[in-house]
Amino acid sequence: MNQLIRQHNPDRIFIEPSGLGHPQQIIAKLRSDSYQDVLLFTGAFCVLDARHLKDERYTKHDIFHDQIESADGIVFSHVDRYQQEDIQRLKARFGPISLTSKPALYLSDPMHLDLDALDIGLADLSHPDSISVAHNISNSASAQKHQHEHEHEQGSGENRYWYYQKKQDSMQVLGWKWPKEERFDKEEVMKSIKSMANLQGVYRIKGVFVMHLGDALFVNVSRGEITLSASPWCESSRLEIIGSEEGTWPFFCKETLSIASHS
Repeated sequence: MNQLIRQHNPDRIFIEPSGLGHPQQIIAKLRSDSYQDVLLFTGAFCVLDARHLKDERYTKHDIFHDQIESADGIVFSHVDRYQQEDIQRLKARFGPISLTSKPALYLSDPMHLDLDALDIGLADLSHPDSISVAHNISNSASAQKHQHEHEHEQGSGENRYWYYQKKQDSMQVLGWKWPKEERFDKEEVMKSIKSMANLQGVYRIKGVFVMHLGDALFVNVSRGEITLSASPWCESSRLEIIGSEEGTWPFFCKETLSIASHS
């Protein structure tokens, strides 16, 4: 894994341990001080066939229970083959099927998991009492409170965008999303990214900014080193910043992010 990080600097790493793997040990290592400014552990999932809940070869095995207890979310497999008794055992073991339960339960046929669910292990700070969001990001760096249960939508029309903030242990994540119609100026993007990359406490910056229809600027910052590349892109613009819990960098990132856009 260390070699993979050094050579490719990936945005996200999926780790699938063997069936006899102890997830608690892996999670503890990934959240240790040695990886603090390298990785952000965003969540653990357990893929479970609920029919195994009646099989003592599984239910009497410590690793089986360890994998379930370590998971932030349980994704059930082979749902189309479940009988009513399998559903009853599932509910008896985990309670009502819900995405807001602990762990969250994903029961669908076919098996499905949304991309946004991958950050399930991060605490969501996006609520009115704990967060301020920049108003009209293309023209101003002023901040105001905005109420939304999970994500904050700000502005209207071409000025609309979403902002979120998450936390885990001593790490924080700030993120912005813009609609597909939003266009960005390359020079302004580069100026803002360079300013944020030099802030103390910022570990990682990654983003994609639409410059023209079908073309975008990809940004990757790791330990202060900035990589920029232009590639085809047909989705919306996004930016995510990962850093330490301490320091004032989140405030300065919000203030610095006065990226000029044009429609």
